[in-house]
Amino acid sequence: MIKSHRNWYAVIALCMAITTTASADIVTQFSFENDLLDTAGLGASADHLTATPLSGALNTTYEAGIVGQAIRISADPGAATVLSAPSSADLNLAPSYTIEAFVKPDFANTGEWDRFVTKWFDGGNQYHWSFRFANNGQDLFMNGGPVINGTGTGTVPLNLWSHVAMTGDPVNGTRLWQDGVVVGSAGYVAPTAGGDTFRIGNRAPTDVPLQFSGLVDELLIHNTSQDETYMLARAGLIAPPPPPGADPPPATGLLSYFSFDQNTNDEASLYANNVGVSNDNLAPRGGGVNIVPGLNGGALSIGVGGTDATDLAANHSPDISLPSQYTIEAWINPSDLTGPWQRIALQWGAGGTAYHFAIRDLGGRQTVSLFHGEAGGGQPNANGGNVVLNEWQHIAGVADGSFLIVYLNGEEVNRVPYDGTIANITEGLGLGDSFSSLSGIKFNGLIDDLAFWGVPLTPEQIRYHYQQGGQGLGLTIPSPSAGIISLAMLSTIAMRRRRAAN
Repeated sequence: MIKSHRNWYAVIALCMAITTTASADIVTQFSFENDLLDTAGLGASADHLTATPLSGALNTTYEAGIVGQAIRISADPGAATVLSAPSSADLNLAPSYTIEAFVKPDFANTGEWDRFVTKWFDGGNQYHWSFRFANNGQDLFMNGGPVINGTGTGTVPLNLWSHVAMTGDPVNGTRLWQDGVVVGSAGYVAPTAGGDTFRIGNRAPTDVPLQFSGLVDELLIHNTSQDETYMLARAGLIAPPPPPGADPPPATGLLSYFSFDQNTNDEASLYANNVGVSNDNLAPRGGGVNIVPGLNGGALSIGVGGTDATDLAANHSPDISLPSQYTIEAWINPSDLTGPWQRIALQWGAGGTAYHFAIRDLGGRQTVSLFHGEAGGGQPNANGGNVVLNEWQHIAGVADGSFLIVYLNGEEVNRVPYDGTIANITEGLGLGDSFSSLSGIKFNGLIDDLAFWGVPLTPEQIRYHYQQGGQGLGLTIPSPSAGIISLAMLSTIAMRRRRAAN
């Protein structure tokens, strides 16, 4: 059974209860039910919004949202480009506060910021909450200065609904949330009162390069700092995207594949997807090969028991030296997340630096991390999501020629640009640690269905592999080729067919 990062039905039921009981702390509520009214009723003032277009006669449009209707904000002629309300006590924020909304961005603009919610420009520079940088991560300034930088807060994806929130209180500090998970944190910054106009979408319609574009629903301001239970419940209202009916293209490009059902051999050659030219079998170091029950079939145990291998290695080959566009994916079940890194799969050591796929601690968040060695020596890296202990999770790192993209449980969690090149090195493959530069930052836990592709898998295919995870990767199972095939290969093919049929 696939373990989702959300139990949707339970969360939705919880959300209904929380939405009802938490209403007493909502001081501003923009539901956008075909109007721009503040319907909270409990705040000190009614902070109704006014829409301003960039050009043409105003024609505010509403579309289906998460709870009823949502408003479309854009720079299109006649569209609501900026929503604004005069300063008020409710909009100045209480000492403990929450601002939250459902967003569905549809365009990543050419400026540094996509301004989302601000009270910044004409009175006191109170707060400036935006989606920033190439990764479209949440970014927060308060009281005239930076608080949380958007480069480390994951990715708010385009054309998908996300729940985002900013909270602050003296105990928990300042936090940014996405879909129920803290994606950025800093020390507490007490809100200051000021005369700034409250705005959604931009400072002014003419600031086109800094415009937020997309749908917004249920923008709420609370006079309390909400917790994880509440955030998960709100995020649970977003239905997961439906699985594709079949494995989307590309259908080829597999270089190395380790099912870990019986051993640590490279089984890519058994699959029609394969284009690899070598068998990159992994040899254990610091212990033996222990195959244990996995997500479905077997999984490799690394550093869990006293007889487990501490790491594994395969000598350099053309398949291990990935092309400049590639995908690495696996199912993992970590048993330990202490320390700055949990190395998973890497060609990174004394023989050079090409790729380093790992779990990385960033401010207490255990992010999916992909470091990439460019031909010129640069090492751009994408880090996002929040990996948890003792649960099966699907992770993927993709280099698509323009961006490094990391995924957790089928969803993109960050992206950063790279120059489209990769270092050509002779380093071998390390699993759990470096091939040549052993360290104390090893992966500890279970790993299943590790695959290396010489092509960048699409978001749809990553999601499909996640959703099909309980049955393997959804790889095409070929018929045995003509000629002699070993008993071990026949056994492996039979097992993979059973997994695909379950």
